[in-house]
Amino acid sequence: MSTVISPGSSATQAISVVNIKGIKCQQLPGVGWPKRQGNFYVKLMLDGHFKHKTIVARGNPAAWTESFYIGVIDSSVFECRIYAHHTIGSDDFIGGTSDRIEVLLAEGATGVVTRKIGKSNAHKDIHKTSISIEFLIVAINMPASAASMNLNQAVEQGKIAFNVMKTAPSSLGRIQEANNISTAVIGNANSVAGAWDPFIEKLKIFTDIMDQISGVHPYANMAWSILSAVHKIIITQNDRDNYVGRLVEVMDDVYSFVQEAEPIKKVESNLRIIELIEEQTTECAYFIRDYAMNTNFWTRTLKNSFGSTVDSAIKNYEDRFKELKTALQDRATLQTRFTVSRILDNLQILTMDFDLSDMLYAKGARFDPAKGCLPGTRKDIINEICEWVNNPNGKDVPRIFLLTGVAGSGKSAIAHTIARLFNQLERLGSSYCFDRADQVNRRPSNLFVTIALDIAHLDCHWKTSLCHVVKGNRSLRTTLSATEQFESFILEPARALTTIGPIVLVIDAVDESGDEASRKAIIDILAKRVSDLPLNFRVLITARPEQDIVDAFDNNRHGHVFRKRMDSIDDVSNETDLTIFIEAQLSDIRSLELEWPNKRWCRMLIESSGGHFQWAFTACRAIKDHRGALRPTERLSRFLSSARGLDELYSEVLGQAFDVEDFVSMSRFKLVMGRILATKEPLSISAHSELRDDDDPADLVELVVSLLGSLMSGVNQQDVPLRALHTSFLDFLTDGSRSKSYFVNPSQHNRSLALSSLRVMESELRFNICGLETSNLRNANVPNLAARLEKFITPHLSYGCRFWTNHLLATAYDPQILYTINDFLHSRLLYWLEVMSFVNGISIASRMLLSLLEWNQNENEDMASFVKDAIRFVAVFGPPISQSVPHIYLSAIPFAPKKSLVAQQYLPQLTNTLCLKMGSIDNWPVGIAVFEGHTDEVRSCALSQDSKHIVSCSSDKTIRVWDAESGVIVVGPLQGHTDVVNCVSFSPDGRRIVSGSSDRTIRIWDAENGDVIRGPLKGHKHRINSVAFSPGGKRIVSGSDDWTIRIWDVETGKSIMGPLRGHADSVISIAFSPDGTRIVSGSNDWTIRFWDAETGTVVVGPLKGHTYPVRCVAFSHDGKRVVSGANDETILVWNAQTGDIVLGPLLGHAETVDCVAFSPDGKRIVSGSFDRTIRIWDAETGALVMEPLEGHTYTVNSVTFTQDGKRIVSCANDRTIRIWDAEPRDIIGHLGGHTDWVEAAVFSRDGKRIVSGSWDKTVRVWDAETGDAMGSLQGHTDYVNCVAFSQDRKHIVSGSDDKTIRVWSADTGDTIVGPLATSSVNSVVFSPDGKHILAGTFDDRIRIWDIESGAVVVGPLQGRVPAFSQDGKRIVSSEPLDTGSRIIHIWDAETGNKLVGPLQGHTDVVTSIAFSHDNKCIVSSSSDLTIRVWDADNGSLVLGPLHGHTDVVTSVAFSPDSTHIVSASHDQTIRIWDAETGNVVIGPLEGHTYIILSVAFSQDGKRVVSGSSDHTIRVWDVENRDIIIGPLEGHTGSVTSSDDRKCVVPSGDAIIPVSSVFDDSPETKFGDSSQLDGGWILDSSSALLFWVPHWNRTGLWRPRNSLVIGGGAGGLSTRLDLRNFVHGDSWWQCAPNL
Repeated sequence: MSTVISPGSSATQAISVVNIKGIKCQQLPGVGWPKRQGNFYVKLMLDGHFKHKTIVARGNPAAWTESFYIGVIDSSVFECRIYAHHTIGSDDFIGGTSDRIEVLLAEGATGVVTRKIGKSNAHKDIHKTSISIEFLIVAINMPASAASMNLNQAVEQGKIAFNVMKTAPSSLGRIQEANNISTAVIGNANSVAGAWDPFIEKLKIFTDIMDQISGVHPYANMAWSILSAVHKIIITQNDRDNYVGRLVEVMDDVYSFVQEAEPIKKVESNLRIIELIEEQTTECAYFIRDYAMNTNFWTRTLKNSFGSTVDSAIKNYEDRFKELKTALQDRATLQTRFTVSRILDNLQILTMDFDLSDMLYAKGARFDPAKGCLPGTRKDIINEICEWVNNPNGKDVPRIFLLTGVAGSGKSAIAHTIARLFNQLERLGSSYCFDRADQVNRRPSNLFVTIALDIAHLDCHWKTSLCHVVKGNRSLRTTLSATEQFESFILEPARALTTIGPIVLVIDAVDESGDEASRKAIIDILAKRVSDLPLNFRVLITARPEQDIVDAFDNNRHGHVFRKRMDSIDDVSNETDLTIFIEAQLSDIRSLELEWPNKRWCRMLIESSGGHFQWAFTACRAIKDHRGALRPTERLSRFLSSARGLDELYSEVLGQAFDVEDFVSMSRFKLVMGRILATKEPLSISAHSELRDDDDPADLVELVVSLLGSLMSGVNQQDVPLRALHTSFLDFLTDGSRSKSYFVNPSQHNRSLALSSLRVMESELRFNICGLETSNLRNANVPNLAARLEKFITPHLSYGCRFWTNHLLATAYDPQILYTINDFLHSRLLYWLEVMSFVNGISIASRMLLSLLEWNQNENEDMASFVKDAIRFVAVFGPPISQSVPHIYLSAIPFAPKKSLVAQQYLPQLTNTLCLKMGSIDNWPVGIAVFEGHTDEVRSCALSQDSKHIVSCSSDKTIRVWDAESGVIVVGPLQGHTDVVNCVSFSPDGRRIVSGSSDRTIRIWDAENGDVIRGPLKGHKHRINSVAFSPGGKRIVSGSDDWTIRIWDVETGKSIMGPLRGHADSVISIAFSPDGTRIVSGSNDWTIRFWDAETGTVVVGPLKGHTYPVRCVAFSHDGKRVVSGANDETILVWNAQTGDIVLGPLLGHAETVDCVAFSPDGKRIVSGSFDRTIRIWDAETGALVMEPLEGHTYTVNSVTFTQDGKRIVSCANDRTIRIWDAEPRDIIGHLGGHTDWVEAAVFSRDGKRIVSGSWDKTVRVWDAETGDAMGSLQGHTDYVNCVAFSQDRKHIVSGSDDKTIRVWSADTGDTIVGPLATSSVNSVVFSPDGKHILAGTFDDRIRIWDIESGAVVVGPLQGRVPAFSQDGKRIVSSEPLDTGSRIIHIWDAETGNKLVGPLQGHTDVVTSIAFSHDNKCIVSSSSDLTIRVWDADNGSLVLGPLHGHTDVVTSVAFSPDSTHIVSASHDQTIRIWDAETGNVVIGPLEGHTYIILSVAFSQDGKRVVSGSSDHTIRVWDVENRDIIIGPLEGHTGSVTSSDDRKCVVPSGDAIIPVSSVFDDSPETKFGDSSQLDGGWILDSSSALLFWVPHWNRTGLWRPRNSLVIGGGAGGLSTRLDLRNFVHGDSWWQCAPNL
């Protein structure tokens, strides 16, 4: 009799399977009032565990036709529990029976078993009732094959579900009762159409009734919207049910045929057909079971109406069954696969094509069919797992089957067998086999990604959902966070899953995934989160019984884990399996039977194995090994005499291959095995041979490993990685106390592997190693990239490139190695980066180079300097290098600083690439890197203690953990807070993160996997502004807008002190002292307080010194000083003991100081401000150590030093995190440009000068040809919002937020009128005669001032953004903001009376208005994204709305001839429109990197000037580039342009002058509309042209730019020479000599 063990049952007795059917109950009670017949069902329990549940049956008596199979033992206790089912409310337990199986089987042998139902009272006493239950029970045999075993269970469930579907009462009956609908509507599906209209009118009344079905079907609560549109579906559903009925009949017919086909099963040619029929029947049964899960017509209709392929699926099943049966009957060979139903909403989903290749897939982690159980072995445990998998989906079914056992007990063989079985059924979602020898590829961080990608191949909906989740988010696709992977790659796609039937995940050898710390994340997720998956998921996990693994799964509180121990398998069954295995392996060796007849040799091996499959496996392989001088009988004798355990067996096997006394043999063994064990991932014989020492024989590796076939795989194949057949062998070799003479020390081989790796790179690295044809593509889009990598990057080269520094770091400093490394750095560094880019290794390249520095230990200064430069090179240019290999040469080297050692070494070899005419830098800028990922303001950031990671939080409500070198997001985004996250901090050990939010809660997170450890911690009544760990990491302090401070226990999450009161306003910043005894706090009440961290009392303070709210406080690392910053723009340093001010106030910031920190040595202070700058101060003298660090474009919220004090990390409201060099160096400044937003820029009338106004509080005058600064007009004390030239260009007028207007001499810069006091000014313009100024203010008032007297002569008028007509007689403006500012009015400039209006049409705020130069038209722009042109005389709309901009249109102006309109927008573009047709004639012009605030034509109409919040002014050449002569034909030779780009030079002919042309050749495809995306300049088809570093982006000249003034924050005005720039298909010509 076959053995079956169901989860939870004992395995110590003989086990059988019983069949229970014919269940019937009588004398059932009535329900409700008055009493009526009820609905009942029966639960079948075994030893207290739920096994099956019948369908719901109505009536008295109630009968069930279902048949159930249960694995039992004689001592099992079987229960029947009867329940009354209620549509609303919980079900009632009626009573039950309980008997031992052996008693029931004895009674059932003679007929029906009958029992009275019992029920316990309040005192737990059992009393009999009048209700009786009867059933049949018999013992049966299980099917012979695994496929049949699955088939039996699945078929029964499918047939039963369909029978229920056909016979269950319809919900429509209740609807009829409630609404008095004709009975005919229910009885005849065809009549539904006729009765549909009156029914649909009343259907809304029935919504409440339909809600009752929501527990049965998730779509029922949408009944109204669905049923209103699907009356035809209701009609066809009846037909569909009939189709399913026919399918059941066909399935039953074929199944019966299979059962009766024993004679033809013996024909070998028919075996595959039989197997296909069984698989097809199983699949079809899954379909019917799930199709009919909803037991009434209506809910089933709702469910199936969404899939147009349901009918075709049914038809496909039916056709395939007939085809298979015919094939079997005809004994035909059928090459086919069984049909699997995936109910698809849209077949086009199959065409979804999105590249997921950059996700972290674990190659080689799939199951190996050859490693499964031998047929006929392990049947009991395999049957048990299959039964568990096929249990009907339900919350009571364990989701995880955890199989544990010691090394060698056979766990993995079972896992591989289960994976193979369900893979054949296309039920295997994924299999992932960890391997200690391959932890580089099969690591915990790959697990959930691999599972997600595997399931994507199984289910198209899953793949589509996964693509939507990761599309456009490379940081998410490459995240290493297990939590983020599970939530984004598993849970999210699972919501779209459509696969019917079970989905099996097999995870083998979890204990080999890494040490306890590295596997903790995945163990926790598997133990706690698998229950969040759909009910049809089953996860089989195998592991050694390591304590952390056992504890994690045993301690789960949700009951979704069933654990099975290998040692619980009874000895008889285990011995039987071992017998089958050993006989199968050795029965063909006749000498064994001759030596030990009657298979005594088998019994002896079984006895010696101790029941361990791994021992038997290894021994059998060794006995069969024909190499060596020993016969099989001699080998077996030795094993029997000396190998009573795995260690002894390993020693004996090795002893037969390598004589301990043979020095040569043993030295070779230790050399080869040492290198195999020292490598970071498994390599093949050929790869190891390539990495051998120069003086080693070429066949050394093969010579040694060929003798280890019983212990390792890959020993007979050149290109298959060498792996131990079991990890216990590796454990044996590296433990000297166990292996003794065969002990191998891998650490001795690192020097050899380091040198071998360098040698391989020297011989195989080369320019364009993969032969890329174009530079326009990202690596991910290169055709056949996988094939290229396999062809051109050999396994040993890939290994050497990725791991050479790992081996080097474990090697002592050596001049010989130094010479080789120097040669590598100066000859092959760029080629190495090519390979690292292709293998997704750029993120570790910086760390590898840092390892090189660590190895050098300052022994060689030249090498150290070069490596430091290379680190900066990789840090800055990592993004383009990692995305597209050609841009190592086309972008990184050309843009590198002139004095970069890497650039100096390699740039001379690149003769055909871009050059910088303007904007090149000498040294690396202070800004090292910019990390982007948050979608809103970055509110706070902090460094881990080792400075390897940065944690950040944002207004986007998320937290992210970044690798501090590469900028890769390693954990996150962490979600949980429901509002802005204001503050974060690392624990001292770096393992935890604390966060505080505007949602008034605190959360504590695991820094490695992102799990919430504690929280949300509640207590504060308002927003939390600051959090910090105590130095010991056991407490957290928090400050809040509720004016209080609280101290929390990290382990319990409880508030252990507070609220501490004293501050009279919000607590903005807090910090623990380094010794943990005190807390310092800064508040909006302008004070600082020191608190005793044990008692909560104020020990120093309140300290008063700041004259505005205190924004930030921080202790020095010795705890003796505290630094503070405030809204008063100052920094103070305090004595932490006395509270005295010891330094300051430090002045320099122009706005609020929002963050401060001491350097680790206490000698410097860093500060960040609302003024967007970072400053570094001498902590003793208060002097600035270096120029302000500029780059952030919004408020700097957080600053901190790295642990070595060499770098600064900051974050800001510009959504970025930046890394800065903290060492004093030259700073890239603005080179005379504005240092803040340029609000306005206009030409003088003669076009020779430009005047601009900026938030940096200055007015500046520029030479319009050269861009040279001609003067800086200073006097305003706040933002300058508007400027204008007088028509005679003698005067300049400006308006400011300082509530003044000033008139300046354009020649001397002196103030000649003003300041004129008013409100904050947003608009100024001279009258045409220069005698008056028209000004608008932010309080929506318009005034005209007389320049001579400074008096207001007209106004105030109500309105905004005013403008003069060209004759000065009229004013145009929009209405005030408080009335919408969407309407335009025209006024008399002398009287202030309204002349024309309202001009209505805009649907949002009007932002800019201007008259045409002929005074006939008015142009306006708006926040509604449109431009409109109006008749200036009657106010009618003559053109528009003009659409094109994608964000607020900020500024518009007419050309001097009134034929064109120029516009600027928040979308960072400029467009020029035809004023007659409304067509865009030029643009969109791109170049500004932030919103454009102003735009204006020059007087000749040939140029446009624009000002932007990116701090720059651009002048655009907008003259049409029409052909003015030609085409010029007749030349037979090449034609080029002259050096000045103004003439055409035919070869050998005269020069032909033509119109001026742009500086850059059209062949470069770099145009005015080329997008700048993440640093990439893209052509019109989004192909990559080149990548620009952050300091060159904002000031980058476009072809139409004749001038760019300023380079933005920390940037440079940058002009490129692209004449020799090769790219695209000819990119490889950039280095013709390489």
